[in-house]
Amino acid sequence: QQVGGGAPPAQGGQPDTQGSGGDGGVGGGQALARLPVAELWGLLRLHGAEASARDAREKWELVAAVEECLRRCPICLDDIEGDSAIRRCDNCRAAFHRPCAAGHALAAAEAARLPLLCPVPACRGRWQSPFVAWALDEAQLEKYNVAVRGVREMRRGSAAGSSSGNVSPRTKELLRNLGVRACPGCGAHIEKQAAALHHGCDKMTCRCGCRFCFHCGTMAG
Repeated sequence: QQVGGGAPPAQGGQPDTQGSGGDGGVGGGQALARLPVAELWGLLRLHGAEASARDAREKWELVAAVEECLRRCPICLDDIEGDSAIRRCDNCRAAFHRPCAAGHALAAAEAARLPLLCPVPACRGRWQSPFVAWALDEAQLEKYNVAVRGVREMRRGSAAGSSSGNVSPRTKELLRNLGVRACPGCGAHIEKQAAALHHGCDKMTCRCGCRFCFHCGTMAG
């Protein structure tokens, strides 16, 4: 989808995203105090901080524990206090500095880790287009869009069927001997470095997002 956002639109459109997620939102003590106790515990679980509130007997103690785990950007681990250029994930309420969010979005798109998810391990909430538009400047936005479009094209190819079906058995065997395998998802040919062809890990991840065994071609579940 293409939507508007903070930075001027890059050439060819506004940010392409495959996700949903935060808009700045709740994070301060007063807002947290209005949340149900169960939701406060849920936030602590998402951030792996349940132990910090193990002895809590009052709601304000839970609020303080949540505030403590939300006061740092999960990527750079620097405090967010006094920094106006932050935005929060809707799901886990973690706050991210703009450069940190931009770096995460670009790295994820270039590695085909889409839809774009929150980097907090237990959260994995999807980040919406407005989040991406806020994080990226014009040049970054164009780079992001190019990467996302490339991933989409590969995945469309996967849905249409593997292109490896058009390769003759003899060619397949020659490619195999050279250390080249066709991705079972999109059909793109992937080469394993010669030094690791007969040893090392056979778990491969294609840019289309497909994970498979290089040795037998079985897709990972």
